Formats: sequence, structure tokens, C-alpha cells
Amino acid sequence: MRHLVAGELVAAARRQHGVEHQRHVGEVGDDLSDRGNVLGAAEDAGEAPTYATAKLQMDLAKLAGLDAIRLTATWTSGETAPPPAQSTALTNAIDAAQFTGLRVILSIYPVGSSVTPLTDQARSDFATFAASIARRYPLVHDFIVGRPSRSSELDLF
Repeated sequence: MRHLVAGELVAAARRQHGVEHQRHVGEVGDDLSDRGNVLGAAEDAGEAPTYATAKLQMDLAKLAGLDAIRLTATWTSGETAPPPAQSTALTNAIDAAQFTGLRVILSIYPVGSSVTPLTDQARSDFATFAASIARRYPLVHDFIVGRPSRSSELDLF
């Protein structure tokens, strides 16, 4: 039911903006800078322990008319790279999204305000964590690092 409603909303949005045809990543002449508006969703359901499950979720997103998917990688104090389970889930989701033709936007942020990197060491660990993800997924070009400020502490990194 959730996907049906999302699909109807996407179709209505496309009709409202007069979108008749959408090019997909990999089509002749594709250049993300000339694609105009991109319709996406923030959805971590594709971050799954198996590629098959991730691919199913990305297929549903594509069938709903989405062009992009925002995935997340959360950091915990002391980490300098994603733990194995998170790394596997991210790899499955990113591979499935890219195979399906979805643009991946990857958000990297602390798991909660209690682990906001306030010390030099914590900031270094967070930066190393983010850089390790960028190196691991060279075909991902869109990153959001940090999260919107909700307190003055979050403005420090």
C-alpha cells in the first residue's frame, strides 16, 4: 500500500510539471547536470543484508517513478570506517540502486546528538569515516555530510 500511494504521488507530481519522458543514467546524452529536476526519496529499506532484498527495494523505487534514492551511513564515536554489517548493507543498496538506474545520494552523519564530534580526535575519526566511504564507493558522487543544525553544538563540525 505504501508503494502504491508513493507511485500515485510521483505520477501526479510528474503530470503537474509536464514531465513526459525521463532519461535514465546510462542513456545516450545522459549528463546529470542537464537532467533538470530529480525526483527521489529518503529510504533506507534498500540497505539490506542481501543483494536480492536491496534490488527488490530499488526496483520498487524505480517502478514508483523515482530517479534518485538517499541512503544513510551513520557514525558512532571511535569509528573510522563502517562496521562490516553496515558496509555490506550499503554496498548492496548502492550496487542495486546503480544497477537499477537510480542516482545515489549518500548522507553521512553521527548516529545521534550524544555522539556529535566535539573533540579534535572525534572530528578526525568522523572525517576519516566519511573519507573511507567516499573512497569505497567511487561511483557515488553526491554526499551530504552532517545533519541540519538543531543545536549550537552541531554547528561545530
